[in-house]
Amino acid sequence: MDGGRRSKATMASLDTNCLVRWLMDDIPDERARVDRLIGAHEPLDVDDAALIELVFVLDSHYGMPRPLVVEALSQVLALAILRTD
Repeated sequence: MDGGRRSKATMASLDTNCLVRWLMDDIPDERARVDRLIGAHEPLDVDDAALIELVFVLDSHYGMPRPLVVEALSQVLALAILRTD
């Protein structure tokens, strides 16, 4: 028994694009989809590579200052439903 937890094989996941859209809110339809996933209160898998890519994209593509990148990453990691590798 897994104690009621969903296995990673059946767990929904968020990739880098989902995380960027959620944080930047630059494509409202995609932000809304991620909001629905988060609002479902089901565990969401986020690969470590997606978090590394997120930092890279926020820094290199958006030119976000490091303190804001740290704040954005902290916001993602604070999601109680998030499961990382």
